[in-house]
Amino acid sequence: MALHNAHQVWLILGVALGVASLFLDQANGQPAAVLELPLGPVTRLASPDGSLILYGVPFQKGLNEGPQLWLEDARTGQRQKLLDISDGVAAGW
Repeated sequence: MALHNAHQVWLILGVALGVASLFLDQANGQPAAVLELPLGPVTRLASPDGSLILYGVPFQKGLNEGPQLWLEDARTGQRQKLLDISDGVAAGW
């Protein structure tokens, strides 16, 4: 159980670092790519180092209450919902 909790802590720290760098590309201050939810195309955006992936899940009747923003650890495949989208959100690395 402690190993599972430690992994969750690292995943949460990864999310925090990802969010801190959200929207800014180190080279020019602009996002390299942007995920527009819920109206943009369904796409997956890898972090600059490839370790994390941001992606949207569209509304699916009977499965979720609305569109969602998710984060996936590319190494482990572990996924974590970041937020439910009520109006719209743009996310990028």
